[in-house]
Amino acid sequence: MSTNSIPQDVLSNRFRQAIDGRRVKVAVFLTFQFDPGFFEEEILSDLFHQSFSHIPKIRLLQLEEALREVHHVAVYYDRAGLTAEAKPAKLDYQRLGLSHSNGYFHPKNIFLLLENGHEQIGSDSLVIVTLSANLTRSGWWENVEVAHIEEVKAGEKCSFRNDLLDLITRLKDADKTSLEHPGLDSIQAFLHNEVDEASPDREKGRWSPRVYSGKQSVPEFLKEFIEPGTYNLEIISPYFDDTDSAGVLSQLLQTLKPKATRLFLPEGKDGAALCQPGFFEAVERLGVAWGRLPAGPLRPASANNDRQPYRFVHAKSYRFWNRKREIFLVGSVNLTHAAHQAAPGGNFETAVLFETLSPSHLGWWLEAINETKPTEFRLESSEDTARDEVVGNFSLRYNWEHSQLDYFWEKRPGPQPRQAVITAGGVNLFTLDPIEFGRWTILENDQAAKVETLLKSTSLVEVSVDEGSPFRILIQEEGMAHKPSIFLSFSAEDILQYWSLLSPEHREAFFSVRAGDLPLDTEMPLPPPPPPAGDTMFDRFAGIFHAFGRLEQHVVEALSTNRQNEAVYRLFGKKYDSLPSLIAKVVQDQKADRVNQYVTLLCARQVLEQIEVKYPDFKQLHQAEFSQVYEQLKAVDEVRAGFTFAREAELQHFFEWFDQMFFLDLAKETAL
Repeated sequence: MSTNSIPQDVLSNRFRQAIDGRRVKVAVFLTFQFDPGFFEEEILSDLFHQSFSHIPKIRLLQLEEALREVHHVAVYYDRAGLTAEAKPAKLDYQRLGLSHSNGYFHPKNIFLLLENGHEQIGSDSLVIVTLSANLTRSGWWENVEVAHIEEVKAGEKCSFRNDLLDLITRLKDADKTSLEHPGLDSIQAFLHNEVDEASPDREKGRWSPRVYSGKQSVPEFLKEFIEPGTYNLEIISPYFDDTDSAGVLSQLLQTLKPKATRLFLPEGKDGAALCQPGFFEAVERLGVAWGRLPAGPLRPASANNDRQPYRFVHAKSYRFWNRKREIFLVGSVNLTHAAHQAAPGGNFETAVLFETLSPSHLGWWLEAINETKPTEFRLESSEDTARDEVVGNFSLRYNWEHSQLDYFWEKRPGPQPRQAVITAGGVNLFTLDPIEFGRWTILENDQAAKVETLLKSTSLVEVSVDEGSPFRILIQEEGMAHKPSIFLSFSAEDILQYWSLLSPEHREAFFSVRAGDLPLDTEMPLPPPPPPAGDTMFDRFAGIFHAFGRLEQHVVEALSTNRQNEAVYRLFGKKYDSLPSLIAKVVQDQKADRVNQYVTLLCARQVLEQIEVKYPDFKQLHQAEFSQVYEQLKAVDEVRAGFTFAREAELQHFFEWFDQMFFLDLAKETAL
């Protein structure tokens, strides 16, 4: 069989094609294994229709800014699924560790709420990616994986609308910490308000797509679509149960009664079959043929023989076919007992069932193994082995806006842990003794201060319970707009100049020079020089006014398109380009021109007042933040006091006149 009959593509390419240059409003990722560093550096950039620097530090700065334009980004992962090589998280998105009491939180999905363009304002789309790949380097770049993409537009009918609503409900219920889920809420609202359930389930005699999320066992779900005795069955699964029986496969065959069945044989680099020898024989006794994927792009040209795999096959696929039709179930479901059970037993799994409308090849994908059985067997640890209950119980959260640290420890049946020691890099941060269960518990200020310092370098800590072996957890971070930038600090002039830049290319060059990663004699286009500092009023103030005009334009555009997160970053945050950062730099600079200082602070106040008037709901929602910035702006009194006039009365009279003229609404006065 030719390998051309098996659809093949690069996962990131298909992901970008599905987005098709549209603005991502909401992105929710579900994964078992999670590497935050890889996710941030190599996957998040695919959400945006722009180029990113190859320099990691500059790339993260660009992503930090790009993320402000997205309403919500969230990653749901199994707390036990942090990979050994995982790098810490640095960017602003919700990262929510979950545990599943009867197994693993094991789904792999991406949900994208997209804006379809200005010509279709209000007409959004939901893209649903169902795949076998985790958010890791091996899942995204190295393994052989499987994925299927569906899109539903506002106003359309959808055959899996209710399936998705059920899945969202299960996801929220899986979080025992009572956190908010704004990304899931937005997707749920779109499905409720913009999409109708499609009926019937068939289109032109073919099944419309459906989503599996564990309401039934896998065999019970499939029997609604697969008429017994009419299809051949082909199964690709990298993991099996640690058993000498094939009960899961047997149940599937009894329910669906395929005409013939082939099962993919996972193999190690040494050629060993990755299953128990008793399981191998039990499969053969069921009349099932073992098979391999064909040679070709799945194996390197330098392989010693056709049995040597090119990449680890991590795909999970159930393919039903006959002479006329082809139906797939693909997603996270291994051929294991934990994966095939109905909720609440077993793992939390997801998959999509779909039928190809124009099958390109109706024949076997797997090449049957006709030679003697393997001589070596080895069962590697799988995604379905028993979990460490303690790992899944603990969440640690830091809020940057309020400088508050708290934790949540889920209470489970049986003996409860007594003490937990939290360390980072071998240094003891603090000890929980006793442990509070079932609620968010606020920790002491000195403990919060230690974690705040730690978070400037890493978000990963180790936890040891009752003197047991340590495990790693990822700290949840909230209020990230108030987290100081890790890589970059701007002067007041830098901030004003940065606000004025128009193109992403100029901003990238500006980042590179200020971060010290680009030599000044580089051929890369650099941003324009700062405004000239001549003697005329125009020379001295034009650059300042232009920069604040651009700032206000950015904020107005963000609030007009419901991107409040971006407005919060710019007006209230502590980033390199936030308004409070500028005010602090202006006030602290003892060598700055006093006139420029005064005008800059007045411009800052003017922008705040304009936003308050134009967006009263935003002001109401962020009263505390507005008050904090206005408190900063009281420094204008100190700047004013530094001016000297011949007489005090002249100083008072001048500033009364100047302030009145500065804040005068010229458009209104002209109209009058």
